[in-house]
Amino acid sequence: MKNSDLALALIVLAMTSALVDTAYAQDAAPAIAANGSQVTTHITQIVDLSLTVEIEAGSSVGENGDWWLVAETPSGWYSYDIHDRAWKPGFFVSYQGPLIDLPSFGVSSLTGLPIGTYTFYFGVDLLMNGSLDTGRLFYRSVAVHVDDIWQPAPGAHWQWQLSGTIDTSFVTQMYDIDLFEVAPGVIDQLHADGRVVICYFSAGSWEDWRPDAATFPAAVRGEPLEDFPDETWLDIRQLDGLGPIMRARLDLAVEKGCDGVEPDNVDGYVNETGFGLTAQDQLNYNLWLSVEAHARGLSVGLKNDLDQVADLVPFFDWALNEQCFQFNECASLLPFVEAGKAVFGVEYEGNPETFCPEANVLGYSWLQKRLELDAWRFDCSDN
Repeated sequence: MKNSDLALALIVLAMTSALVDTAYAQDAAPAIAANGSQVTTHITQIVDLSLTVEIEAGSSVGENGDWWLVAETPSGWYSYDIHDRAWKPGFFVSYQGPLIDLPSFGVSSLTGLPIGTYTFYFGVDLLMNGSLDTGRLFYRSVAVHVDDIWQPAPGAHWQWQLSGTIDTSFVTQMYDIDLFEVAPGVIDQLHADGRVVICYFSAGSWEDWRPDAATFPAAVRGEPLEDFPDETWLDIRQLDGLGPIMRARLDLAVEKGCDGVEPDNVDGYVNETGFGLTAQDQLNYNLWLSVEAHARGLSVGLKNDLDQVADLVPFFDWALNEQCFQFNECASLLPFVEAGKAVFGVEYEGNPETFCPEANVLGYSWLQKRLELDAWRFDCSDN
């Protein structure tokens, strides 16, 4: 393949607002970004980014090869999987075949990636040996700054109440409450008191009492959760059926005025779900949730899923954990604190005089709560 042939491939970086009437600023961008030609775009609000590879009609490029669309990000290299339509860590083959047969496609909601500068490369591996020919790359660089999604610092004070009448009297930075069951006016009251409101919903299980329970296809419902017989695990791979339901829940969070969301049960791959989910299945789904939440201006926390913290910390704004002191797992959450992000958590058992001092030293925001998650709390920061 000649360089002149490769130059017939165009990389177009399009930007559209992800929020209605949200303005953003960008520098003028030429249509073609070839070797040595770089464009940096500064974004001051939440946006959807689309990266489209277009092949010029009549191009003489036709040899077989491996074609790559990759991004250098603040958290390492990512590649775009054309088939799954998802960014995945590291390098891998996105497409194999003649370049002329590669269709145009969009990569949306890059706001799910962390703040920083991204350089997007389109390249070719003619020898199909797993190595990019760095001398034959097109690239476009984007500096992303999102300044209106809540990302709390370590040590933030919080309250978690998922049952009973919400007690709004606690002086905390954040309240985490149930998306569906919150009474009208409670969110408005919390906002009036200066509280950030996070709305809980299950993203990985079907709950038979939820108002949208009938919308879940039977094919996505698996085995019951341990100790919760009225909940079943979901097949998170089936986004055709599951995706619209979760998007509707995120839309409901926006409609109700939630500042962010706490998606629960996002670690099905380490449980008996009935679907044989893999770690990669879980990573794909959790990244999808982050992207969808951020595209709506919602802060999003990573719930439990300790084995994947290192991979997911760049994509989530905070973490929430249950019982890491009881199970001696708390060190797994340190990457969030090291990234300047809060770690919220609870213990249901044990003595606060034992776990609170350690939580405070680690910079975690820890509570003791009852299993029913009513209003009662013991705050380690008061210990």
